[in-house]
Amino acid sequence: MNQLIAKIKSLLATHPQLAEIFRFAFTGGVCFVVEFLCLTLLVELLHVPVLLATAIAFLISVAVNYVLCVKWVFTGAKDGGAGVKATFLITSGMGFVLNEVFMWLMNIVLGIHYMIAKVISTLLVMIWNYFTKRMVLKRG
Repeated sequence: MNQLIAKIKSLLATHPQLAEIFRFAFTGGVCFVVEFLCLTLLVELLHVPVLLATAIAFLISVAVNYVLCVKWVFTGAKDGGAGVKATFLITSGMGFVLNEVFMWLMNIVLGIHYMIAKVISTLLVMIWNYFTKRMVLKRG
């Protein structure tokens, strides 16, 4: 097991973009857990409608994602510029719209349980997020 960990560390050390993708995926996992727990709490315990709960949970997750992306995922990212923050907010807004559309389509139109719909929606929005966040924060 130690050899496997050593090989992974070596691979990540010699391939910075692979390390970045790993950090992004890990951060995405953390944000997914935050978002999924918020969504479940809002729907199951507080009886908030699914689409409203989805929106609230997504916004909480975006705040966590921003901090982690700037501080850990995209090393060398610009933190202070208003333009970077605005662009991050715009791309997150687009991700928000995609998330709501996917959830509406899968849960409301197709009748897929909201938890399953959320997993699928998250995977689709994650692809959007990686490429747009990387472009914004690396360029910023």
